[in-house]
Amino acid sequence: GEYTKHMITVFPDPYPDELLYSVCARYGDRMCYPSRMSLTAELFGNPNVVATLDLPSHLNRLVSVLPYGDQQLVDNIIDRHTLLPFYAPFLNRDRACQLRTDMCDTKAVSTHMRAGIMASKITLPPSVRYCPQCVVEDRAHYGETFWHRAHQLPGVPICPIHSADLVDSTVQVRRQESRLDYYSAERTLEEIGTPSYCIASRNKMVWKVAKDAQWLLEQPNHL
Repeated sequence: GEYTKHMITVFPDPYPDELLYSVCARYGDRMCYPSRMSLTAELFGNPNVVATLDLPSHLNRLVSVLPYGDQQLVDNIIDRHTLLPFYAPFLNRDRACQLRTDMCDTKAVSTHMRAGIMASKITLPPSVRYCPQCVVEDRAHYGETFWHRAHQLPGVPICPIHSADLVDSTVQVRRQESRLDYYSAERTLEEIGTPSYCIASRNKMVWKVAKDAQWLLEQPNHL
C-alpha cells in the first residue's frame, strides 16, 4: 500500500535542464535517508518504485507532497525535467497523451513500453553521462553539478553546448541493483576536481543532431 504522506518543504529547486532523477538524488543526499528505499517511499509512496532516468512515473504522488503542488507543476516537471519532449514528436498524439498520463499515474503500464523504446533499434545509454566542461561550469555557477537531460539522449554522443564527448559515469541505472537507488552527480563525480576538457569530433552532422535534440527538449507542450 501507499506510505503515509508527509509534506516535503525542502525539496531542491531544479536547475535548468536537470533531470528529475537528479533532483531526487540531490534531495536524498541533503536529507541523509537511512536507505534509498526510504527516500523512494517518501517521494513516491512506494519503496519499490524504479528510479527511472528518462520517463519517471508516480509524478502526481510526488507533487502531492510538495508545497503548492498542482497540475501546472506536474506539467512543468514533465516538460522541463524529463525526456518526454524528446520522444513525444515521434509518437502519435493519442500515444503521447497516454504516455504523459502514465507518467502521472501510480498504476500505469511501463512508460518505456508506451513510448516504444523497448522495441527501438537505438539503444539507451547504459550509464548516466556527463560533459566534463559542464561539470566545471555547473560548479562555478551553482556550487555543484547535476545530471543534464541533454546528456542522456539516445543516439546523441556529444554535449550540444560544448561539442565535447559525453563520458559514461559509474552509475548504470538499468542494472538491477541500481534500479531502486538515486545517485547524485556531485556524489558520483566528487573525485573529479577539474575534469579534462577536449573538443570532440567536428563532424557537422553529429553537431547538428545534438543541437536539434536539444531544441526538441526545449519545446514543451507538444501534446
